[in-house]
Amino acid sequence: CTSLRSLIMENGEMTDCAVATVARVHTDLVELNLFGQKQLTDGALHAIAQHLPKLEMLNLFGCKGISDSGVVALATRCTALKDLSLDHTRISDAAVSAVAMNCPLLEDLSLWDCDGVTDESIIALVERCPKINDLQLQCTSITCAALVALAARECPLHDLEIEGCSHVSDAGVIAMVPKWRTFKPFYLDLNSTGVTVASMLEVAKLPNLVSLDVSATPCACTDEALLAFSRGCPVLTHLYYEHALARTTPAALDVLRNSHPKLNGVFEAVYSEPPDD
Repeated sequence: CTSLRSLIMENGEMTDCAVATVARVHTDLVELNLFGQKQLTDGALHAIAQHLPKLEMLNLFGCKGISDSGVVALATRCTALKDLSLDHTRISDAAVSAVAMNCPLLEDLSLWDCDGVTDESIIALVERCPKINDLQLQCTSITCAALVALAARECPLHDLEIEGCSHVSDAGVIAMVPKWRTFKPFYLDLNSTGVTVASMLEVAKLPNLVSLDVSATPCACTDEALLAFSRGCPVLTHLYYEHALARTTPAALDVLRNSHPKLNGVFEAVYSEPPDD
């Protein structure tokens, strides 16, 4: 199978030696999915870096044995990468900065639950990867500075996830509003961030907003916010917030429901994926 271009090896017990063997044999691999391979270490990444220079997609979700050292080696040699997932790994700014410095074609980067990632590497990423269009930053340590930098760049961004980023506050969200206008349709999750009603008043101006989740974000929802949504967001169908944390009245909620007959409901602290349509 020397002509193999794409290989998926998920949720198994692959060793570094096995990955190295695969890399030596299939040097034309363009896509490699190692999702959930918890036994892998930096040794596997060094082998990939040595033998797979054409690699464009690599999924390392949940590979907890890898570290910055392995990703730096990978980024230095696999400069054609376009899609990289490092979710639920122990990497930090050093790894992301190496990717930013060496992978200018990068389009999709997923860093969910990488709490060692801060503004420093994300700012470097948006400055050096002009094609970035999908960023998964849930539960990282970024602040508003990363969002302000992202908002200022002319990149084709169409997906950004920031839920669980507790250091993100109103300044970052408000800076992103003009760019979010280009997302169609737009699903926004601000759970467990530091935003307040000030962000809600700006988000309410988004004509493409379909779903908003602030169910674990204290003080984001107020009567003022609900009334602002009633005047804007014509395609809004889902709103999630925790009634115990909100400052709303039934009257304001009635106004929102009357203005948005397609609103499927206002849900308390229970999230489900909005429908495709």
